[in-house]
This record gives sequence, structure tokens and C-alpha cells, in this order.
Amino acid sequence: MFYTDNFIRDKKLLKELQDEKLWKRFCGPTFHWWDGWWASKPRNVLEFIIENVWKHYGLAGKVAGFEYWTNTYPPGNDMDWHQDKDEAKFKVYREVIRPTLGMVYWPNIKDLKGGYLDVEVNKKVERIEPKSNRLVVFNTGEPHKVTKVISGYRRTFLCNPWKTKPMTFKKANNVDGDFDPVSAPVWEVPGHL
Repeated sequence: MFYTDNFIRDKKLLKELQDEKLWKRFCGPTFHWWDGWWASKPRNVLEFIIENVWKHYGLAGKVAGFEYWTNTYPPGNDMDWHQDKDEAKFKVYREVIRPTLGMVYWPNIKDLKGGYLDVEVNKKVERIEPKSNRLVVFNTGEPHKVTKVISGYRRTFLCNPWKTKPMTFKKANNVDGDFDPVSAPVWEVPGHL
């Protein structure tokens, strides 16, 4: 596991990531797919961040691309222990395919109590406090959870690189989180079923 504070130093970029319009656009249970900077230029600020995080890991051409999404947790919300996986493959075939790495980024944390990221590493739980402009990279295939938010709001940008494109994105590069993995894309992708 790795984390760094003050990840983004460009004040204009940081301000854009903290803008309400961005969160309204990407907020909710929608998951997105991007083939990566070697296949196409970033289409939005989140893909720009993905490129700037993952290019340092030498992933160009070694992964199929990136799944990404945002979460906003108001007071009272949490997420139980889980491991990231191809949700559609699991739902249809009960097969578990996991990414090996993932990232969590908190652009702006205000008045937050609770909402910690707990990650189980070698049978020990590591607790990471959400802080503004903090980036965390870890194995999202390992058990992890979000503790209950007591007060404030916890906004998070998340991304997993995948060696093969998940079945979740078989028909579309943007899907709703409460989706039928076989027939309900949010936006059709030209050339796909």
C-alpha cells in the first residue's frame, strides 16, 4: 500500500476537482471505462488524473484499461468489507475476477468525522484517514471497507486498472451501478453488441 498527501500541486486542477459541477456529472452509481492514454487522449479531468497516477506504474499496453467511478458518502453511510471484482462476471457466472491494484483519491474533505478506509493487509487492518488531496494506491482485491461517516461528506474518486476488460463493460463504456450486466448499458459504445 502506498499513499501520498498533496498529490495535486496545480491549484487550477485541484479547484476543478473540487467543483460541484464535476461531482454532479460523475456522482452516483455510474461506472466508466477508459482504454488508457496510449489508446486515446483523456476525455475528462478524471481520465487526466488516471493518466497521471498510473503512467508511473508502466501500465501502458500492459492493461486493457481503467474502470473508474466516484462516491459521495453522507452522514450515516458506510461500506462493509468487500473486494473489488468484475461485478457482471460474478453476477452471471459466479466467477471472481479481481484487479490487482486500485486507487482512492480524496480531492476535498471538509468537516468529516469517520469514513476511514480500512484495508486488510497480511491479516492486519490498516486504517487510512481521508484527507483533502490524498491519493492511496493499494490492492483492491484485498478486503477493504469504509467506516461509518459520522458527520460531513466523504467524496472519493476511485479507479482500477484491469488486465482484461471486465464483462461489466461488454456492451458499453458507461454503466449504471444497479445494472443488468447483459442488456442495460447507460451509453452504447459504437461497434459493440
